[in-house]
Amino acid sequence: MTDTGRYYVIDMKSGRKFCVETISARNQRSNDKEWEVGGAQAVEGGSVRREDSIIKKSNGFKNIGECKNPMDHINKLLAMKLNG
Repeated sequence: MTDTGRYYVIDMKSGRKFCVETISARNQRSNDKEWEVGGAQAVEGGSVRREDSIIKKSNGFKNIGECKNPMDHINKLLAMKLNG
């Protein structure tokens, strides 16, 4: 996890580059300290608020998806390209 909530995955075989963003209502940042909000420990790491996401069709992104495991979605996209 990056402290910005955004990272890139590059497939070594095809050279395709995928942008991944962790979406959350709060813009969380990593810190060495423990952060507590209302008694619940906040998730460590960064996240992107939905309205601040760069992953949009207007920015040239295709096959946009939301999922719990981004690598599953990326593997499906790579399989579609190989089979199609």
